[in-house]
Amino acid sequence: MALSLVWGLAKVRRQKGIALIEMLVASAAGILLISLVGSLYVSVQNHALQRSQLLLLNQALATTARRIQNDMIRAGYDGVKDESLVALGSSGTIFISQSGSVAQYAYRDDRGQAPLENVVWQHDWQRGRLAICREKTSVASGAKATSFSQASGCTSIFEPNLIHVISFSLHSHLVASDNASHQFIDMTIEAQLRQNEDIFSTLNRQFLVRNGQ
Repeated sequence: MALSLVWGLAKVRRQKGIALIEMLVASAAGILLISLVGSLYVSVQNHALQRSQLLLLNQALATTARRIQNDMIRAGYDGVKDESLVALGSSGTIFISQSGSVAQYAYRDDRGQAPLENVVWQHDWQRGRLAICREKTSVASGAKATSFSQASGCTSIFEPNLIHVISFSLHSHLVASDNASHQFIDMTIEAQLRQNEDIFSTLNRQFLVRNGQ
């Protein structure tokens, strides 16, 4: 009987030892599972955040490109059929600098006493911003006679604290038709988020400017 009691106590100790090991293994597995689920959740959240930030950046670029295009297609309009405002010394109504980062043109807008709208788009690569400069005059300013660096009334197109414009370039090609020469514009904008440089995007848009005709 004594032997049976000793055997029973030893069996209970072995069972307790096994139960403790099982509990430790289960706890470790649970902690590992929780860590994996947590890491997966954080990864999914970060991916969703990056996608949303990229979507906002793409929307900002698309909106700006559409604004530039809608304004440029008015270039050269003088209110007179078969006539257009041509920048001084330029072969087209839109004068584009050699670097492609500056463009200037004018068009007639009869609203107000100064009917001519003079527009300058310029990229400031040092500050990473794209600005539009507008000035209403009674006569068209010659593009090559105006200092781009001194253009007045300039405002940043993007929120300067949010978006850094890496590059802005325009290229123009003359397209001849039966009675006029139009400009084919190739525009590229590259930008990134200032708070997260991993979020960047490039937009390219091509369109035709009819030179006010």
